[in-house]
Amino acid sequence: MLATTKAIVISALKYKDSSLIVTCYTKGFGIQSYILHHILKTKKGKINPAYFQLLSLLEIQVNHKPNLTLQKITEVKLNHTYNSLQTNIYKSTVALFLAEILQITLKEEEENNELYQFIETALLWYDLHEFNANFHLVFLIKLSQHLGVYPNPKTLSRVFFTQDNDPRKISTLSTLFGTNFDELHLIKISAKMRQNILTELLNYFNLHLGAFKKPKSLKILHEVFN
Repeated sequence: MLATTKAIVISALKYKDSSLIVTCYTKGFGIQSYILHHILKTKKGKINPAYFQLLSLLEIQVNHKPNLTLQKITEVKLNHTYNSLQTNIYKSTVALFLAEILQITLKEEEENNELYQFIETALLWYDLHEFNANFHLVFLIKLSQHLGVYPNPKTLSRVFFTQDNDPRKISTLSTLFGTNFDELHLIKISAKMRQNILTELLNYFNLHLGAFKKPKSLKILHEVFN
């Protein structure tokens, strides 16, 4: 079936010497992987490999075949050109982390307009606003809602399994749960507290989502933020 859909690039891996295997979260088909043969070898090919940077927002034409492991892209164009998300060192580090989180958590090969719209809107917001070190925390909280594992904010001390039961941590978590992206600039969190809260959020994902694993990019995120 030939179809056109919006897509967000989650990962792009080199395959053999000249090809790419690209995983995208698509608006029309959920999570999908695509094989792009010889895209790195042909300098003036129909599809530019530069399109497939992490979290790029694309519009792709695909020859979609249900239950096929690797689909094929026939045409692609940028749906949005980022201003800063892929060039600002802090934002691009967060983008690397979020792309890995999405690769780990998004498993459904079916349409989910609300989830797609949330991710796209969040990325556009992040691109157009000044860097905020707490963006990824609120992103994870809102993502949990779309994944069906959103906790009751009134029971944070229990559902997050906070080992120290630190009232400051619980208070900060409660604030984050009631925060929209436009209000992020109002929240001040120390680097240590931010790292502790991120650990709690990842532990929560690990406990409530199957096959969740610690993101490899977490170390890079901590290094850049510290």
